[in-house]
Formats: sequence, structure tokens, C-alpha cells
Amino acid sequence: MTVVSLKVLATAEDTRALWSVNVQHDFGPGRLCGAWIDADDHTLAQIIGAQPLHLTAGTDAPTDLDCALLDLPATRQAMVDEVDRLVELNRASRTPKGNPRAPLQRPDIPELPTTGNTDEDQLRGVVTDNPAALEALRSAHYLADLADAWSRIETLRLSREYLRGDTPQAREFPCVTTATREA
Repeated sequence: MTVVSLKVLATAEDTRALWSVNVQHDFGPGRLCGAWIDADDHTLAQIIGAQPLHLTAGTDAPTDLDCALLDLPATRQAMVDEVDRLVELNRASRTPKGNPRAPLQRPDIPELPTTGNTDEDQLRGVVTDNPAALEALRSAHYLADLADAWSRIETLRLSREYLRGDTPQAREFPCVTTATREA
């Protein structure tokens, strides 16, 4: 399955909000690419399709939804592990003259958000006070930051022939899923 976007579902006070985050390499600043408030289960299923779903704290997946659930800590860890692998490949590689290579500048990978994060700075310009929408948007911003970090990792990997291995093009976002809901 090719992951083009991740979906974020949040519920609060009988309201649910769904946000879409494009995770393609070098997509740019417009990663947040869609939002729906109070969509019914049928509409949610159509929007989510086969893309992974991230549930915010306290949000349950609709029971009739068939989708993979994002394991956020494992996804972040996969990125950390890939950076470690690239650093190790760089350390083991030598220049054409046989000298050690300069250390790699490690791309920053954002830490996992803490529960109940109310950092309003990342939500500037938002004109809603809907708690579900705000929670979904906070998570969507974090996922967009992760996608940007993955783009930096891939840019670094592709910039050095000895780090590319057998994959000369950008790899897909390393989405780790934990379970599949089935109707």
C-alpha cells in the first residue's frame, strides 16, 4: 500500500473532526490538505479509504471502519532508527582517498507530543473553538512536522551516493500501523 496521506480523527463533546495530512516526500508547506467536521461513518470511510488513521487520545475508531491504525511512537522510532543507520553507514564509509567522512548533520525529528498539549502557538490563525477540530489540528501539525523530518532524512540520504543503497529515489513515509479494524 502506498501511503499518500495520514488521517487524524479526534472526538470531543459529541463532535468529531477528521484532518488529512499529506506525507509525500517534498510535498511542501501545504501538508494539511483537508478537514471534515461531524462526518457520518459512511463519509469517514470514503475519506479515509486505505490510508492509515491516527486517533487522538480518547478517540475510538468507528466500529464499521476498515483501516490501519497508526502507531505514532513506532513510526517516530522507525525514523530515529533510520537516521542512526545513515549515521553508521556514513561513519563506516571512506572518501575516495581513504579518509573518514565528516560526521552527518542529524535531521531533527520532533519529540512525541505530550498528552493535553495546549501549545496554541502552532495553531495561529485558527478561527474555531471546536475542541475536536483543535485536537485534530494539533495532531495534524505534529504529523506534518514528522513528514517534513522524513523529507529531510530522504534528502540527506539521496544527496550522498554511498547512503542511497539500492533505492535511488525518495522512499515512502515510514508509517507503522498496529491494527486493522474490520467491519
